[in-house]
Amino acid sequence: MSSLPGVSAIGVYLPPTRVDNYAAASRLNIDKDLLENKIGILRRAAKNADERTSDLCDYAFADLLRQMPDLAPEKINLLCVVTQKNAPWKNSKRCMTPPGCG
Repeated sequence: MSSLPGVSAIGVYLPPTRVDNYAAASRLNIDKDLLENKIGILRRAAKNADERTSDLCDYAFADLLRQMPDLAPEKINLLCVVTQKNAPWKNSKRCMTPPGCG
């Protein structure tokens, strides 16, 4: 039986700024009860205006390196970045294989 690759670690970064979801719910005609009792996400993380998504990726990668200080870049097979853009229900996922990685 062959062994399947797995996730060894996950680097994470959430910006410290939080945005209230009540205003977005109002714009989308979502009532307060639905937001609070069904959706349940009352605040969400938001990057600063002077930050780019790539900056957040750098912070998450630094978190990964803190967890695995001996990690060699050539051992990384996949990086996956998950972001949310423009609409609270529309996720954008980007995956890439770093140069030089198998």
